[in-house]
Amino acid sequence: APRAIKTNVVERAGAMNVERGRIAHSTFKAGAVVERLLADGRADADSACGAKTWSPVTIAHIEIRAKGVSHALRIPTGWNALVYVRRGAVDIGAQGDGAATAAHAATAASFDSQRSAHEADGGAAVRVGTYETAYLSRSGETLMLTSAAEGVCDVLVLAGEPINEPLVSQGTMVMNSQAEVEEAVRDYSTGKFGLPWDHTLDDGSWAQRCENFLQRFGIREEASSKVE
Repeated sequence: APRAIKTNVVERAGAMNVERGRIAHSTFKAGAVVERLLADGRADADSACGAKTWSPVTIAHIEIRAKGVSHALRIPTGWNALVYVRRGAVDIGAQGDGAATAAHAATAASFDSQRSAHEADGGAAVRVGTYETAYLSRSGETLMLTSAAEGVCDVLVLAGEPINEPLVSQGTMVMNSQAEVEEAVRDYSTGKFGLPWDHTLDDGSWAQRCENFLQRFGIREEASSKVE
């Protein structure tokens, strides 16, 4: 979050819940594409999606259920954005069965031991496989995703307006100062960040693990007593 908002609001409010009932759920192309928006690119109370964000952010979970089918998602010029493939493979920038104009280009980086990367060449599509991440350029208005694998292609898109704040990182922690990084490490070590994500689990297994975590630490009971 921007420093001014984080200092005055976020630290008091804490983590924001994502309300399942407010997640925008849409289907396209006779059910071949399912799009779930957890954040819709706005940062205001009128957002129709399940998460309130402190700066404009788009969080989209997209399933493409047939090879060669394309889906376009608008991402404003100048935003930072990445695409993470949870299952299957996707071509970024491919035309597929749809047309893309002013499309975002991409760099794909795999998470194997080689940390390999390749650039889009002359507007050609970049293929991103399971557990790989593509970092998008800041130019363009449209992200075009085309399924490149049989079965379901499961993709997470994260995009946001740059907040132009200083960055200090340590491992997976990224904050605005070294003191904030050290505080975040302490919070993580004491369980305040919740349960670390296991990308090898399917959605049902992950949901059950989260529920077990809440019950184990009494978080569910504490939240219920507050509501009462």
